[in-house]
Amino acid sequence: MKSKLYWLPIAALILMCVIGWTGYAQKKVVSRVTWEYKTVGLSASYPVEKELNGFGAQGWELVDVSEVGGVKYYFFKRAK
Repeated sequence: MKSKLYWLPIAALILMCVIGWTGYAQKKVVSRVTWEYKTVGLSASYPVEKELNGFGAQGWELVDVSEVGGVKYYFFKRAK
């Protein structure tokens, strides 16, 4: 009977450590990314490949292209 009482505090300590460790591991730091946006309008006949590669080299990501009245609008975003 005495040996069972000896292991009880050790088992309780181990259980508290496991619960504490999992609670600590679940805490995550949430950081929000802020974005900046750019819109470029170019004629549909304009060769855009070099221009788009330049924006990509600056960290801009192309997210959409729309054409209105013969003008293509390119929408970019990048993290601030």
